[in-house]
Amino acid sequence: GWNVIATMRNPENEKELNQLDNVLVAQLDVLDLSSIQNAIQEGIQKFGGIDVLLNNAGYGAYGPLEAFSREKIVRQFNTNVIGLLDVTKAILPHFREHKKGIIINISSIGGKVTFPLGTLYHGTKFAVEGISESLHYEVEQFGGKVKIIEPGMIATDFAGRSFDFTNDENLIEYQNIVGALLNVMPVMSQNASPSSVVADVIFEAATDGKNKLRYTAGEDAKQLLTNRKEYDDETFIGGIYPTPTNDGAYSPSKLALMMATSSKTDYKKINFSNPNKLPNRKILMVCTEERNMKMANGNHPVEMLLPMLHLQNAGFDIDIYTPTGKSVKIEMWAFPKKDEEVKLIFEKYKSFFESPKNLADFVNKEMEASKEYVAVFIPGGHGAMLGLPNNKDVEQLILWSEKNELMMLSICHGPAALLAASISDSSHSFIYRGYKIAAFPDKTDRLTPIFGYMPGHMPWIFGEKLQKLGVEIVNTKADKTCFKDRNLITGASPKAANNF
Repeated sequence: GWNVIATMRNPENEKELNQLDNVLVAQLDVLDLSSIQNAIQEGIQKFGGIDVLLNNAGYGAYGPLEAFSREKIVRQFNTNVIGLLDVTKAILPHFREHKKGIIINISSIGGKVTFPLGTLYHGTKFAVEGISESLHYEVEQFGGKVKIIEPGMIATDFAGRSFDFTNDENLIEYQNIVGALLNVMPVMSQNASPSSVVADVIFEAATDGKNKLRYTAGEDAKQLLTNRKEYDDETFIGGIYPTPTNDGAYSPSKLALMMATSSKTDYKKINFSNPNKLPNRKILMVCTEERNMKMANGNHPVEMLLPMLHLQNAGFDIDIYTPTGKSVKIEMWAFPKKDEEVKLIFEKYKSFFESPKNLADFVNKEMEASKEYVAVFIPGGHGAMLGLPNNKDVEQLILWSEKNELMMLSICHGPAALLAASISDSSHSFIYRGYKIAAFPDKTDRLTPIFGYMPGHMPWIFGEKLQKLGVEIVNTKADKTCFKDRNLITGASPKAANNF
């Protein structure tokens, strides 16, 4: 491996790195110029030279700007910006002498996208972006390179030791947004990418030999940066509160949309080697015809349309039903507008979404004699929690599908509809008792008001109800988890739609 000069403020506390022959543990505090010079000289003396500088020191100061003392403001910029400049300036003579050297600066998606109460932190990361980009022109004069790493939320101590929160409760105008931030940080930390993700990107930047300036680390970072490019400033600063709709509900805030939706999906077409060719083998899809749970709900387009694309490619037609034949309600605010494959299948089935089949008629008149369906598909979206879990026709459909060994497919909030199977039966005879599923986490649903996804809290939570009936939920994050247990296939979130 590489020879590494591992610097830290208190090297006497380090126990593991000291045991490695190719690692020099050196004392360095970015606020102390002499320690910077000493660490660089120690490294050169031990290893004969330095090829790469990784500027990784920093922390996040969050809170209302009015609440910060000048000392705290200065400390944030001294650590994240001035310290980075001092270390870089100190090593430049060595790089210049040897006509080479790579400077890797750890920025953040917070250097491209801002969130509430991060005035100081984002200010420093925007500075790192500008410093790095301009410095690139200087160091290329002698063969040097500058690289910027832009991680999303990474599973480190950023939300702990490296998170410096300041507040003044007397500043009452800011307290709602303060509460929202404190609630969302633990959730964002739980959905963080592992530290190996950013480590791999750093190694790539150090070794790829490319004249490339920016590297993104983490799926959340890639999505946020893509979304930010699609919003003009007026739209982006449109607020953190939900927007009222004409029918008395709400659409998510612009910030929530940027964080939770994407203009393109990760859909990958599969060419099935043995697709279905029998005309009487279909998928029965049950959608919601109800819309409003404090906001403009319905079925999530990604959770509905990506599985439909795969089912279509596998040779299956799809019949669309709602409980009484009313039009399918879709969360169009989440529609991936730049995904051509998704747009095509939506247009193909648009008339069927507008005029679906009547589930009540099917259950009461056709179901027992029906032989054409091989699976029932209940797509997600919060709308799946409206009308389906307490619908007796949905109950009869689930029981019939189980008796006839049909596959049951459901994703994200769709598994809430499985609760219908308990309408007439006791919990002890619930047909999915003892099953394991992937589903949208309750803990995330409890935080829907944060940054304007919903104007208030969810009226009820479905996961805990399934758990009381003996179902085990295998995932803890709103991620790409999919799970198959007997004839039941489930997925955790929109991120799981392609794999599902």
